[in-house]
Amino acid sequence: MTGAVLLLAALVQPGAPGESLADVARGAREAIQAGDVATVVARGDRIRLFLPGVEPSAPVGSAQAAAALRSVLGTGGEVDLGQVRELGGGQGYVELRRQVRGPGGERRRQQILLRYRFGEGVWTLIEVRVT
Repeated sequence: MTGAVLLLAALVQPGAPGESLADVARGAREAIQAGDVATVVARGDRIRLFLPGVEPSAPVGSAQAAAALRSVLGTGGEVDLGQVRELGGGQGYVELRRQVRGPGGERRRQQILLRYRFGEGVWTLIEVRVT
């Protein structure tokens, strides 16, 4: 029984202990590319959002963050991995660059910045900025 509980806990845990920020960044890029923002925000309990045309939020839960990001990002587009930086104090940043087609067929660029905190061997998402 204990083994089954540990297996379930490992499956529910959004980040693998010891996972590098570069691994987290690649996973975030793949998830955004697939339109799966829920996977990205599952790494955070309370996430601050900075979205275009909206006042910055107080930290929100992952379900609310996913809904807000879905409405801003939509689906589709090409996503490239930009900079990945680990800073002192257990902080890290991931930059994603996204190109989408607007209603008139014009190409638009979006920058998505993800801020993480490292603790207990796991990178936790604490902030998302979309410009």
